[in-house]
Amino acid sequence: MQLRYARVTKQPISSIALWLAVSGGFLISELSGFSVGRYIVIAPLALTAYAAGRRLPPVYMAANLAVAFLVWLLFSFLLFGIVALEIGFLIEFVLCIGVLAVSGLLGRKQMRSRAG
Repeated sequence: MQLRYARVTKQPISSIALWLAVSGGFLISELSGFSVGRYIVIAPLALTAYAAGRRLPPVYMAANLAVAFLVWLLFSFLLFGIVALEIGFLIEFVLCIGVLAVSGLLGRKQMRSRAG
């Protein structure tokens, strides 16, 4: 008796879903206010780091997560008295959306070069 194994292909998370998840994470961070929001904002930053490095080797994924942690540390704690938290959220949001856009464009370029 032979057992057959079904191959399950992993479906990548769509770019639109990632944009919505990051935007929703920043919205929740903004609405929750200062005391909780500066801790919640690490989730969309980490999600952006994952999205930017999901097609790359694990070393780059670790570097992306480290940069996301440093950006969170910078705007949530180190520049706390200098930059208002809401402005920090806005800067982080624009940075994350830019990273997602560049990552999406580079990913499509790589897929076209492999296909052609």
